This record gives sequence, structure tokens and C-alpha cells, in this order.
Amino acid sequence: RFLRLAGFLRAAAGTEEEQAKNF
Repeated sequence: RFLRLAGFLRAAAGTEEEQAKNF
């Protein structure tokens, strides 16, 4: 459960970083 939650948070943060790079 913890790893899945951590992975989700990392994915969300990664998405924000990718969007920032794109813009």
C-alpha cells in the first residue's frame, strides 16, 4: 500500500515537472 501511494505521489510530481518543462 505504501509503495503504491508513494509511486502515485511520484507520478503526480513527475507529471507536474513534465508539464513545466513543456511550457
